Amino acid sequence: MKTPKISVLMPVYNAENFLKEAIDSILNQTFKDFEFLIINDASTDDSKKIIMSYDDKRIRYLENKKNLGVAKTLNRGLRLAKGEYLARMDADDISLPNRLELQYRKLKGDKNLAIIFSNINWINENGKSISIFSIYKLSTSPEEIYYDLQFRNYLMHPTVIFNRETIINEFGGYDERCEAEDNDLWLRVSKKYKIVKLNKVLVKVRRSKQSKSVLFRKTLNESTIIIAQNNLQSLIGKPIKADVVSILADINPFSHSQQKIKEALIILNEVNIKILEKCPSFLNKSTIVKRSKSKTSVLKIYLFSSTLFSSMFGPILNSIYKIYCSVKYS
Repeated sequence: MKTPKISVLMPVYNAENFLKEAIDSILNQTFKDFEFLIINDASTDDSKKIIMSYDDKRIRYLENKKNLGVAKTLNRGLRLAKGEYLARMDADDISLPNRLELQYRKLKGDKNLAIIFSNINWINENGKSISIFSIYKLSTSPEEIYYDLQFRNYLMHPTVIFNRETIINEFGGYDERCEAEDNDLWLRVSKKYKIVKLNKVLVKVRRSKQSKSVLFRKTLNESTIIIAQNNLQSLIGKPIKADVVSILADINPFSHSQQKIKEALIILNEVNIKILEKCPSFLNKSTIVKRSKSKTSVLKIYLFSSTLFSSMFGPILNSIYKIYCSVKYS
């Protein structure tokens, strides 16, 4: 069998409810030159039975003897995959038929480009679009993506496709110590290579009770703050308090005092200077400056709004904001 252009990597853990839809969505891609590497992470439900029911030579099935978790399973898949490019897939999501075709066409034409991702459509457990938040639009330009990643992750992991050898040889794959393993990897890659978003919905991402983003929201937020804290401290060469990083990462900013938001604004001014100094040469600095000004304006709005959140309407406003964030950043 010749080497495939793309390896689609899908970890599976107790995903029987939505697994068939996920598998079918990959097998029905318009782009045909791929292998489908499915790694069963010691599931205890009928996931294995569902996978083994398929008779398709593109599927490579592997099992972990014990549950390793997402990061270790992904690194195992990275090492065993054969394709030049690797596309991520989650076992409860649905890739649109032209996903691989459009991403491959874009990725192969730019030597500075290492990662491509896309917009998503949120769906519920029944596969229906979720209200007004169904279309999730992310940072648009490579410059915006580079800037935003300094603070938190804005790439939807199951939409990503990247150059496999670059990720392994230059970055060592996913950091298995991080709960937000994707956040950490994209940030490291962004400092050397271009990351691009296709401004199209290519994946339907399911929000269910079993989703990692739902089950481990607190842990993921804590990991996001640690990653951003380490990154921002290395940029300006001095310590930054975790609560200030939380504001900069847009994690419950209204739960902090006006004084803390003011402190975050001062730190942001220093960070913006260093981000601009260290940006890769293939990025447009004027676009990064514009993005940094926008970030500063948002923090000033937080500062003004914090007075409302400390008023009698605070609990109601905070509840609305938490609902908004649960959809926006899951």
